Formats: sequence, structure tokens, C-alpha cells
Amino acid sequence: MARALNITVMAVLILHFCSSAALCQQHTLTQLTFSDSTHDGYPYWSPDGDFIIYSSGTGSSCMTMKIPSQGGTPELVTEIFAQHARWSPAGDYIAFDGDFGTMMQMIPSSGGTPIRIDPDTIPIYMSGMPVWSPDGRNIAFKSMFTIYIMDLETGSVSPLYRPESKNAVPYDWSPDGSKLLVDVRDTVDRSQSDIWEVPLNGLPRQITFLPGRQVKPSISPDGSRIVFTSDHGGNADIWIMPAAGGDPVQLTFYNGNKDNPGLDVESSWSPDGKSIAFSSTRNDMWAIWKMDIDLESIMNNLIEPVRYSVLYPVIDTGTIPVFPFLLNENPMQPSPAESWDGREFVLVMTGDDAYAWFDATAENGDSLNYKKRMQGKGNQVLADKADFPAFASLGIHAEEEIRNTRSITGRSVSRITVDGRPGGSSGAGFMAADETILSVIMSDNLMVQKLGLKHPDLARPLLHLWNISNSGERYNEHAPPEEKVHLQGLIYRGKEIGIKISGGRGWQESIFNDEILGSYHLEAWRDLDPGEEEFLEEQYGSLPENELEELRRMISTLHTGEMVPYYINRYGFYEGHTDFRAEPLSIAFIFGIRSLEEIHQASGGDLYAYLTKHFTQNP
Repeated sequence: MARALNITVMAVLILHFCSSAALCQQHTLTQLTFSDSTHDGYPYWSPDGDFIIYSSGTGSSCMTMKIPSQGGTPELVTEIFAQHARWSPAGDYIAFDGDFGTMMQMIPSSGGTPIRIDPDTIPIYMSGMPVWSPDGRNIAFKSMFTIYIMDLETGSVSPLYRPESKNAVPYDWSPDGSKLLVDVRDTVDRSQSDIWEVPLNGLPRQITFLPGRQVKPSISPDGSRIVFTSDHGGNADIWIMPAAGGDPVQLTFYNGNKDNPGLDVESSWSPDGKSIAFSSTRNDMWAIWKMDIDLESIMNNLIEPVRYSVLYPVIDTGTIPVFPFLLNENPMQPSPAESWDGREFVLVMTGDDAYAWFDATAENGDSLNYKKRMQGKGNQVLADKADFPAFASLGIHAEEEIRNTRSITGRSVSRITVDGRPGGSSGAGFMAADETILSVIMSDNLMVQKLGLKHPDLARPLLHLWNISNSGERYNEHAPPEEKVHLQGLIYRGKEIGIKISGGRGWQESIFNDEILGSYHLEAWRDLDPGEEEFLEEQYGSLPENELEELRRMISTLHTGEMVPYYINRYGFYEGHTDFRAEPLSIAFIFGIRSLEEIHQASGGDLYAYLTKHFTQNP
């Protein structure tokens, strides 16, 4: 069972108002309809942006109207009961809920006789909420608690999504037609609802996780932003957020008076992405309003996304609540886990006997620029194509390529070797005093080949560790002392791994001409299980006790920094024989990538000799 951290802490992290009043002033609001006897709502733009259709009426009578988007006189589209109207992408038809929400109908946009479009076999109850696909071939709709997709040409209907004990309502398609935006409403706790992304092929992803009701999403024409209604700020207002998930920003702030606090709901993007239509009780009437927005200002005021979404990994049938939500017990699910959209999650043990799923995805972000921003995922899967094209392509070095190397990133290999030895650019050094940069790269490359791996396979768990560190530290910057999270270990490929992450050793300059800097200690270790202990005793029991103990320590512990996973991915370079040590065999063992028996065989049957010797032979 998940337990959330203190809500006030979440608010500090999730909300970023960037001076709400100032932001609000940068948008132009225009009232479009002015009837004081009807409820005007559910605005939706025509494909050319010239008109907005909307529902207008009372509880017993509701018609679809349209009005010029720049303002003017409303026109009747149909006088039969019709609401939740949507223009087709080609602009030739309008679909809507008819007959008090018990059927779906369609009418030519120029007017005419409506025809029923919902199948007889699927009852519509309290509105089907028809939503056109971007190519106009399908309509998504709901029946009771299930969302269906209907092919308009064949009439065939297939179920898409039904959340357990919740009501899902379709509202918009992504511009590429690959997924739907829906709001999922808790049927027990009616004060809570959230927006989900439901792909046509794949598993759903929750993209809002604010306390309160988040409903009625609309995605921008370029697919980058979502506007929606939320009462998280204490009143129903329009909010905006990145479509991929992240920090929402409030767009409307009307407070009204105690008798009418003002409700801003049911937002819809214009086709050019420059305006939003919505329904509001400003001026004491339900009316259609238009907001011309300054997207550049919004973008400048959105901070880097913090993904507090709940995702479904492809290997799991239930939800994974992502940090900062905590689990009371080990969920006993495979870790790392991959979600349907390719993101990577690792189960972390925290200091209060809890567990948390961290988004540890390795990715190519902006340049690291650590001196300005210590957290980030800059260029994590970058490889050095200029110096090592075969390595960059295959993930493993070609020996001839190493032999012909005279410089790396524009620095001579002799200069890199001098700087990399102890006392060079650091006291501990990046290699042993008798090693060279090429002898280390060559020897470790041969071992990676013997393991049947590629260098990115060994960089990945270290990048996961570093990304988890980033997320934890970023959270702790804002959390009060009693809410800070303490990272104690990982569950990784079925292994329980202890971790320790600490900073403050001062900036370490890279030995290459690159952007990499280092400031953190990253330590990882795990205990040998009984079978591994038995194998070690069987194969190496003849070693003196001190050497056997050193073998245990070297194979089962890592002490490195955030520079090394970047070095591995870019150059195939490890720190194997210094106080900061990370080499292929220990990484493969600790993170469960290879068994102890496989590692023993790769070492040529002499694991102790391999781990303790220095690589001094130049290629």
C-alpha cells in the first residue's frame, strides 16, 4: 500500500506559481457569450479557428450554438437536445450527446437532420462524451465505466480502457492519434480525480497527482502542453502542465466573492495553440470566455519537470506509485522495471523501513553544466564517436581502433595518462601509477567481451544510482527535516544492494576535454548469498585468509563517483585500481548482471589475480 508524504511538502515541490498575479496579467481574457438565463459551457473550436461551438441551455433544454472566436452574435447549430459537441477534424460534421445524454448523434456542420451514431449493443448513460480521432476515422466514447473506440466506417466497436472502481471520461486525443487523454474519477472519494494518458497500444499512465480534482484535459496542437480544470488551489481554475508530466502552473485566478467564488472550467485549445476557450461563472453567469495566452511566458515560468506520476511497467499488472510516494513493504516486483513508454524504474529502500520507486531513466539531456546545476541527466548515453567510431556504434571497442589512438577528446594519451595517475589531477588518481589510459581501456574492453556484455550494460546501473541520487537530493532540498528521505539500498535484478551517497569532496576535473565534473561519492555493495559463499570457498579456499577476504571485498563493493558511468559510456574507461574503484567484474556481480560462476570463468579461473593485478601492457 502506498503512503503519501505530507501534502504541504508536495505542494512546495509541485506548485510553481512564479508570481501568480503577474503571470495572470500576461494573458488577455475576453467574454464571448452574455446570456443570463442559460448555462453556456463545453466550448470547442472549429478546425479553422473561426468559430467556437458550445452547449447552451438549462437542465431541461440544451442546444448547441456557435459563435465567432473573435466575438459576435451566437448562431444556432441544432435546437434538439445536444451537448458536449465536437467538430470533426475536417470541419464537415459535429458529433454530440443527444436525447438527454442517452445517445450520440452527428449533424453536418452546415445544419441538417442529426443521425444516431452509437451502436445499439452498447447503452449510453449520462452522456457518451464523443471525441473525434485526429484523422476523423474513429470516435472515442464512454459507456458506464468503460471507454470504447468506434470505427465510423465499419461501425465496429472495441473496448479500450476500464479502470477498477473508477469512472473514466474521454476528453481529447493526442495530435498523432496514438493515445487518449481521460480524466479518471474516484467513485468512492469524489473529491479526488486525475488525468491519465491511455495509449491505443500499451498501458495507461497517470500524469497528474495533485490532491483534489483534476478533470477535463485538452492537449495543445503540438502535443507539448495540457490544460485542465483543477480545484487544488481551493477553487476551480484552469491549469497548464507539460504533456509528459511535471509541474502544473495555474492560469486563471478569479476569486469572485463569497456568494460566487467563480468557476473556470472546460478548457479547449485553439487550432493555432495561442488561445484557450473555457466556461466560467465570472460576472455571475455561466458564459464562454477566451484567453489569449503568452506561451513564452508560461514556458519561462515552468520549472524543470518533477515526475510524480503513477505509471504501469509493462511487466506489471498494477500501478507503481513513483517517489515521493512510499510503500510499506517490498512489492516483490522485478526491479529495474520498464514502463510502456520506455522509462526505467528502480525500487529503492529508504531509511524509514519503506520502499519507493524512483524514475532512474538514463537519457540524453542538456549539457551537464554542473557548476550551475548539480542535478541533471545531461548527455548520459553519449559515446565518443570522433575518437572511437566502432565503440560508439557497437558498444564495444575494436582493438585496432585502440591501438591507433593517439589522442582522446583532443588531448594526447600521454597527457591523459599523466593526469590520470595518482597525484595528477587528483590525489587518488583514475588509474594505478604504472597503468596507462590505453592499457586500462584495452584490458577492461577484453574483460567486457569475455563477459558477453557491452560497455553501456555496465554503465547503466551506475547511471541509475546517480539518477536516484539526483532525485533524492532534489526532493530533500525542499522537504522539512522530518520528511527528508534517506536512501539506504536498491532492489536490483533480485539482489539487495546497500548504497551510500555523499557529496562535498570538491570539484574533480575530468582528465578528458569534456563537460564531466565530479563531486560525489557513490558506494554500492552487497553480501554474498550462501550459494556464492560456497562457490567462493570451493574455488578459492586455498587462498590465505587475508587474500580471500580481500577477494570478497573487491568483488562485492564499489566506491566511485558520478564521473565513471559517463566515462564508461563515452570511452569504455573504468577506475579499477584506485581508492575510487569500479571495474567490470564488480559492477557485473553487485548488480546481478552476471553470476559469480560466470565472472570466475571470465577471469580465466583466477579471480583474485585478475582483480589485484595492474594493467600495464600498452596495446
